[in-house]
This record gives sequence, C-alpha cells and structure tokens, in this order.
Amino acid sequence: MKIEPLSILHGRSLAEDYINHFDRVSHLYAYNPWEKTSFERRAERLDHDHFRADRKMLSQVLLNYNRRIGNAPQALLRAEQLADSHTLVVWEASKPDYLAASL
Repeated sequence: MKIEPLSILHGRSLAEDYINHFDRVSHLYAYNPWEKTSFERRAERLDHDHFRADRKMLSQVLLNYNRRIGNAPQALLRAEQLADSHTLVVWEASKPDYLAASL
C-alpha cells in the first residue's frame, strides 16, 4: 500500500470573516449586522419596498395551513399577526452549505 500525505489548505472562511472580521467581507452585504442601527435602517427600507407579498393573503394561507395540520396556538397567533403592517417579518432561507460554498 502506498500512503501519500494529504495537505488541506486552511484558508479564511466566509463564516469566520463574517463573524470575526466583517470588514473583510462587508462588500458582499447590503448592511453590517454588527451595527446596532443596521436592522432599524433595513426595516425602514423594507417598509418602503413595493415588491412585497400581500400580507393579508399570506396570513390567511398560513393560518389555514396551520389549522389544518393542528399546529400550536402560538403558530396560529403568529400567522394572524402577519396581516398587521406593523409586524416585522424576518424570513430565513436555509441552505446548509451556504457559508462554506465558494463564491
């Protein structure tokens, strides 16, 4: 058997830089998550965004779905609250290898 050493290059990861050295990756993002006012500014900007879902329709669809599957009362309450324009909604899309993938 022939054994060959394998050298794995350890470079900076996007996740590492995002968390510990945001200045290195800030050009990739629309706002700095580490600034206290970033989320307020982002929410204000989204309030004026005209490309959005119909809150009432989304709320009703989610409410009907959650009732049909017998979800918890808290889930029903949150689905109802989506109809209120003063409710801030944060939607997170999940992709397991997103931060580890090459850009």
